[in-house]
Amino acid sequence: VYIGIEADAVAIRTYEQTYIPGILQTARHAAELLRTSHSSMSEEEIERYVNTRAIRQQRLASITLEVIIEEHCIRRPVGGKNVTSEQLQRILEVSRLPNVDIRVLPISVGAHVGMSGPFTILSFVGNQEESLVHTESTGGEVWLDKPEDVARVDHIFDRLKSQALSPESTIEFISSVLLEIG
Repeated sequence: VYIGIEADAVAIRTYEQTYIPGILQTARHAAELLRTSHSSMSEEEIERYVNTRAIRQQRLASITLEVIIEEHCIRRPVGGKNVTSEQLQRILEVSRLPNVDIRVLPISVGAHVGMSGPFTILSFVGNQEESLVHTESTGGEVWLDKPEDVARVDHIFDRLKSQALSPESTIEFISSVLLEIG
């Protein structure tokens, strides 16, 4: 359901606490995450899922994308040094697109308004009346479509954005993590 709705969005604002958002994941990173978190999936299912993710990423140039990622998502090794380095390079590459704003929320921020969980705001014509909020957990998916709910989550995103590193500082931070990895 999410993929079909996302395909119609003109703007995506997403906050992630645990993973690199799917729209930014490399194929090898995504496959490693699936092998770890969905051990019952076959390699064929993983390949199908990874291919679908690659198709979603083809839209990157045609949407407005704002991403806030918690620092530990950047620091968490997935699939070893090479896969992690490739993933961080991909984030740096995408962050240089003019329609993309990627920011890291540092651990040093401490407790913050987004701690209740990750979410994505999908906008269809650039205003809140035409937006949906999606959130997902082990309990399933939740969709919010009431304008007041979307406005509340949009406000949370703005507060997180004000606490996150700037796009330029995010590039510096990710570059420093890449140097640490070697």
